Amino acid sequence: MSQKIGECPDQCSGRRVDRQMDIGRGLLEQFPEAAQKKLLELGNPKRCTYCGCVYSDTIKIGVWDSGVLGQGWHSNFYPKI
Repeated sequence: MSQKIGECPDQCSGRRVDRQMDIGRGLLEQFPEAAQKKLLELGNPKRCTYCGCVYSDTIKIGVWDSGVLGQGWHSNFYPKI
């Protein structure tokens, strides 16, 4: 299955484009500094309102406020960012 730009890279049922939101400055500032830097570097940060996946295009950076993982930031990288 091919990934469409703007869709959540997770295999969640909410991956549709209409479930994605742009990450504004207020939300971005709540992420760890390393995650903020990476998202600004990649550009066009988005968050899936269904699963909490945070990404730029098709690159998943982490998850913010996930029903499965819990509240706060959960990194997709090791070492954690």
